[in-house]
Amino acid sequence: MNSFTFQNFVKGLKIICLAVLLLLPWEVLDLLVEVLDFLWEWLVELLDITFEALESLLDHVVEMALETGRQDTQLIVFYILMAIFAMVLYRLSLGVPALYRRTLKRLQDSWFAYRNRVYQDWQNKPMLEKAKAVAIFIGVLCYWFFTSF
Repeated sequence: MNSFTFQNFVKGLKIICLAVLLLLPWEVLDLLVEVLDFLWEWLVELLDITFEALESLLDHVVEMALETGRQDTQLIVFYILMAIFAMVLYRLSLGVPALYRRTLKRLQDSWFAYRNRVYQDWQNKPMLEKAKAVAIFIGVLCYWFFTSF
């Protein structure tokens, strides 16, 4: 397949995707939600299986190392897991405020840069382009309004 045919194929695919997105917005949103729900359930199940495997491994290690009964082993494993959980929470509590401040600063900087770019672009446009942009915005708004109800 030569380059020109591939470019036409990609352009056609883009047009089809845009048409589907404009004609069936709720179906596309529903598909996206279903895919995200599937991925979330898969991740939670994977984490649960991993936790159960680690807990079982810890049970066997404690039972063999300390030669305790089942109830004592479970109690020891519970306290070990609580100590690990407390350590993780403590380490997170040390790092989260700095991460929050860095993320907030980057978000504000990117927002101000975007706002300034849009403002400069709008100021440099001729009046006819501004009128076209407003008409397109009103048209899209009316389209979404009439297809939503």
